[in-house]
Amino acid sequence: MRARSLEPLQTLSVAVALLASVMLVSLDMSARWSAVPLGGGADLARAVEQAPPLPPRVAASSPAPLSLVGVNFPIETASGSSTSFAATAGQVRLVTLFYSHCPGLCPMTIATLQRLESELAPAERARLRAVLLSLDPEHDTPAQLRSLQNERHIDSGRWLLGRTAPADLRMLTRKLGVRVQALPNGMLDHTPLLLLIDAQGRVLASTHEVSRTDGRFLAAVRASVAAHS
Repeated sequence: MRARSLEPLQTLSVAVALLASVMLVSLDMSARWSAVPLGGGADLARAVEQAPPLPPRVAASSPAPLSLVGVNFPIETASGSSTSFAATAGQVRLVTLFYSHCPGLCPMTIATLQRLESELAPAERARLRAVLLSLDPEHDTPAQLRSLQNERHIDSGRWLLGRTAPADLRMLTRKLGVRVQALPNGMLDHTPLLLLIDAQGRVLASTHEVSRTDGRFLAAVRASVAAHS
């Protein structure tokens, strides 16, 4: 009889233990969410967005490295002459995309490139070339590019300002991962990017910092021109 009288107590103990486990799990799950009142669909969506991410089961693969090896397309320069991207090979090159009527980002990029070059010795600058390609080939005519060249005091001997066909431009932006979006005011929202490529087109360094000289990028430029001397 005594053994039977213990059965309800054992059952109650099991139930209490199960309830405690459920409460611990609930507390653990609630700790993952920010204190956002779930008053409706918008609040719920916001809470889901703010929830700490679960650790991935499989590590994400690294993106493919940038490379311009074997890439070629025709270029019309600011002087109105015809050349090609392949024709710029044989030297270490700084490459960027811009457009002439850009109100802020592109002038900043050009100024940063000029400051970067000012940090180099004359012998280092002589072994370096810059290739600036327009994101707006329709409006960036040779005359427009020449006007920008004069306005920004760009060294036309070592800097190539040019435009290419829209199809080639789309290929290049896709390859480099540069996003370009036309805005209603006629401007272009685009990803800032500076590339350092070697004589064959291998990307040696890249940076999205265009508001000032990136120290690591400058160090890579110095090392690359020294290796190409």
